[in-house]
Parts: sequence; structure tokens; C-alpha cells
Amino acid sequence: MPSIGNGTAHHRDGAYNNVILHVVVRNNLRAITLDGRELETLVVVPDSFLEERFWQLQYSDSKIPCVPFINRVNMLSVQSWLDTLAAERLQVRIREINLLAESLKGDWEEVLYRNITRSFGSSLNALPFEMLAKQVPYSLLRRYSNSIVQLEALLFGQAGFLEQCDINDVYAQTLVKEYGYLQHKHNLIPMDVSLWKFAKTRPQNFPTIRIAQLAAMVQQRFPMLGKLATRSLLKEMNAALAIKTSPYWNDHFSFKHASRKQRKGMGSSMLHTIILNAVIPVLYAYGGNKGDEEIQARCLNMLEELQPEDNVITRMWEQLNVKAINALQSQALLQLFKAYCKPKKCLYCRIGTAVLTKNR
Repeated sequence: MPSIGNGTAHHRDGAYNNVILHVVVRNNLRAITLDGRELETLVVVPDSFLEERFWQLQYSDSKIPCVPFINRVNMLSVQSWLDTLAAERLQVRIREINLLAESLKGDWEEVLYRNITRSFGSSLNALPFEMLAKQVPYSLLRRYSNSIVQLEALLFGQAGFLEQCDINDVYAQTLVKEYGYLQHKHNLIPMDVSLWKFAKTRPQNFPTIRIAQLAAMVQQRFPMLGKLATRSLLKEMNAALAIKTSPYWNDHFSFKHASRKQRKGMGSSMLHTIILNAVIPVLYAYGGNKGDEEIQARCLNMLEELQPEDNVITRMWEQLNVKAINALQSQALLQLFKAYCKPKKCLYCRIGTAVLTKNR
């Protein structure tokens, strides 16, 4: 039961009058209720090993608290825990997607578009891409899906990139003119261009290139939920998402940066990101919504087929000999770190409870 004593406000709270037992580790305060009744107190003396190890975990300076002890944990137990965590992470994503689908009144094509658009930003520009998807929804873009010029005008204009284009750039000025018409027609207000981050980003990953790729995907691939739902192999999924940007971007990285002539289609790494972080979670949620277990099974198979993610978190685990063999396991490691290690919820983690066992 909750602690009640002179060092708390509980003795002034009538809600605690029904407490019958005060359980403590150290009995240094009298437990008195609002009506003046002194509670019986039970002192529980923790095992010294357990208490010491627990505080070692809680006060650890390491990003992964159990670093000094994890090599003593049975790896079969770790793998079993990862299976659970993979499902846990997927369910977290499914809840988010289902809430979005509900807010969009079951428009799953829009749900897919929103998630894919966010994934174009990776971690650095995820938020502005999410904002862009809300400001320029697929329901608006599909009205202009026959024209790449109008699609780019809408997306670049709303992103704020057309406000200071070079007047000698013929294509850029074409977009400026087209956006002016569409902005007036749809009462659009552009985003603050300063939201977009270019620093520490390779030119191939500039948000301008990603927006050009998004425009091409909307024109060349959308609507595509039904087509993706039937794909069972990873190579089929890659082929269904592959696009080519408009010719202007063959020799530009942005409206201010020219490049040597090369196609700016999406590479395997970007396709991997979109499939893992957007397509599979949306398809899995969609399958659940439609009661189609076959779609969900295909999603899980593709997660096992996908290469594991390579990022700061997965590399930390790899240094501890906990290496993901596919994307399903790398997702599990991300869930483990974010949901258990970072908030130090060691008591809720199977690795943590193993570390707290005496024979470890």
C-alpha cells in the first residue's frame, strides 16, 4: 500500500483512511492517517545483492545500463526477448497508424501517403515532411497527378522553397508561376523554409531532392495501396516503389545548387527506409483492419527478409555481441533501447531481471 507518514501529505488526505498496512524498506517515519490512526508497519529488508545490483543499473552512466553484466546473460533468453520486443514495437506503430486512419475517416491511401512522406525526411527532416504531408494531402495532390509541374509546384511551394528562386532559372520560375495560381485557388499558406535542414546532409539526401522524389512517386505510383498489398517478395516491393525524378533534377540538388548530370532516383538505402518505416507498418495495420491475415503474414516475412538497420543504437548493441540478423530484430533492439534502457525500466526487461538474479 502507499506510504503514509509525517514526511508526506498523505496524513492530510482522507483518501488514505482505508489503508490498512504500511510497507517500507526503512521504518523512519510514523504512518498516520487523516483520522489520527497509526498504521501497522511491515519492514521488508531487501536482499543485499539485489539492492546493490539494482542501484548499479539505476545509476549507470552507460546508455545501456546493463553493459557490465550482459555478457553473463544467456543469449537464448535475449533472442526470445527480442521476438517479444519486435511484436511490441510493431504494435506501437499499429496503434499510431490506426489512430491516423480513424482521423482520416478510413482513407488508407492517405494514411500510406502520410507515412511515406514522413519517411522521406529520415530522422533529420521527419517533422517538416510530416507537416508538408498535412499541408499538401494526397486528396489535393491526386487532383493534379497528371502533371509533374503542378505536383512539384504544390510541394515545393508549400515547403517554402519557391520564395527566393533565381529569376533566370526557367524551370523554377515556371513552378513559381504555377504555385501562385494554385496557392490562390486553394488558399494555401507556405511553411517557413528555415524548418528544413541541409547541414550534415549529403546532397543526394537534401530535402529538395526528397521532395522531387515524392512528387515523382505521387505521379508514377499512387494510388498504390492495393498494389503493394499483393506484393509478397522484397524485390517486388522495391520495383513497385522505384521512381525517376523530373529532368530538372538530373543536374540540380536544389534550386540553388547545380550537380553533375545524374539521375536522382531513390537508392536501395532509401527504399529500405520507406519499406521498413512506412509501407510494412501501414500494410500490417491495413491487413488487421480488413481482417486479412495473409497481408500481415507477408509483412512479417518481408521484415525477416530485410537487412537490419545500421544506426547508432544497433551499433551499440553489436558492440555487446547482440547483433540483429534482420530488420525484425533491429526493430526489436530499437524498442529495447527506447522503451527500457533509456528510461531505465530494468525491472520490466528480461535482460534486466536476469542481471538481477543472484547466479548471474
